[in-house]
Amino acid sequence: MYLARHLAASVREVLNGADPGTLPTLFDPGRKLTINMATARAVHVYPDWDLLIKAELINEAATAMESNAPMRRLNIRTAVKEALSANLGLAAARRSVDAGAARVSQTRSPLLPQITINTRAGVIDDDRAQAYAGTLPEREWTGGIQASQLIYLDKAWAGFEIEKHLQVSREQGRDAVRLDILQSSASAYLNVLRAKTIEKIQAENLKLTRKNLERAREELSQLEYEYKSTANRIEKQVLNAVHLLRPIPASGSPEMPPMLPGATLSW
Repeated sequence: MYLARHLAASVREVLNGADPGTLPTLFDPGRKLTINMATARAVHVYPDWDLLIKAELINEAATAMESNAPMRRLNIRTAVKEALSANLGLAAARRSVDAGAARVSQTRSPLLPQITINTRAGVIDDDRAQAYAGTLPEREWTGGIQASQLIYLDKAWAGFEIEKHLQVSREQGRDAVRLDILQSSASAYLNVLRAKTIEKIQAENLKLTRKNLERAREELSQLEYEYKSTANRIEKQVLNAVHLLRPIPASGSPEMPPMLPGATLSW
């Protein structure tokens, strides 16, 4: 009713010579929820997921100014590199390989040429030297060097071969751990990219769907207005037709409804 009165008033002003461009226009702007995520993060308020889906988000991504730190940009190479450096399992495997290399060197040492060097020095006082009548030197220094090579010892060779095979196993275990980390970190990085892409697509689809919903509501409102206008016009036409078909009553006689052909009245 208010819209009809406003429309009639606008038509009257236009007919009176008013400029249509200067007339106020009323429309329903609707309701829209907008959340500034930068402000929400600043006050430590985090809306729930349902509210975030319904709202239009502004400043959704955090900036370097908010965190007071430079923004880190990761590619798949740096992500894998950081995963390798931070993995404790790989660090333990590397330590095991280093310790195994020391054990291999230790078991190999008996098979290498052996060199033994010894030295001895002695000094006695003058009284003791005189007592021995020159048979014991007052100062004495002796030294010696000895070299040897083990030709074959079954226990030594067996221990060395066993440690070499164990070291190969430890190195292969370290490489397996490293490859597992490479695969898992690269897969996680690609999955994050895939999830962010899907999230972006879904957000665009949601925005488009909301626009289509608003458009459909506007079209529905327009159709309802046109339907009501048509119904009112037809109702007026029906009332006019009924008024034209109503018979004029005779003077002094009660008004009688029109009679259809073949119909009779009973009193």
